[in-house]
Amino acid sequence: MIAWSPEEEETLRANVADAANLRGNERRKTVRLINQVAFVVPLPCKLPEAD
Repeated sequence: MIAWSPEEEETLRANVADAANLRGNERRKTVRLINQVAFVVPLPCKLPEAD
């Protein structure tokens, strides 16, 4: 799991491990963080037609 900071990563890990006992805002925040998606799109440094 990846989060914005090491502290946030640790909180997320702990919350996932104890998901059955989470309630309220902490549960909503954890679900929201887990469901975020990041796309990594590699772009070439030099376009082929630029030769």
